[in-house]
Amino acid sequence: MRKLVALVFVLLTACAEPAGAPATPSTITSTPTTLTPTLSEITVLTIDSNGIELTYHPTTRFLVFLDGERYPPEDFFCEPEGIASGVSNGHGLYDPDLNLYSVGFDAVQPGTCILRNGDFAVTIRVVE
Repeated sequence: MRKLVALVFVLLTACAEPAGAPATPSTITSTPTTLTPTLSEITVLTIDSNGIELTYHPTTRFLVFLDGERYPPEDFFCEPEGIASGVSNGHGLYDPDLNLYSVGFDAVQPGTCILRNGDFAVTIRVVE
């Protein structure tokens, strides 16, 4: 599991800033009840994140890392639409031993939505 977390950290650090932007440190944040990451942090949500509320600024990225059989990647949605959006380069991390996969999202515009997949739900609040 430590290797998996290290791999996630390395991959997230590599894509944390747009090409040509100065590098800033990224961290993987634990999941307390309410979380407001800084702009340089990327949050990795797991099954333990179920039920929490997160507050982000527009363009902040976060990843959801869950069991692929119980929570199929194609079944994620955030309602209402337009507050947080899935990103194409946030998919693909996969641990076959644990059957865990990642789905990436960006905070898009101010508002509140519920990110769901089956019985997993997280409240996403985007503020200026």
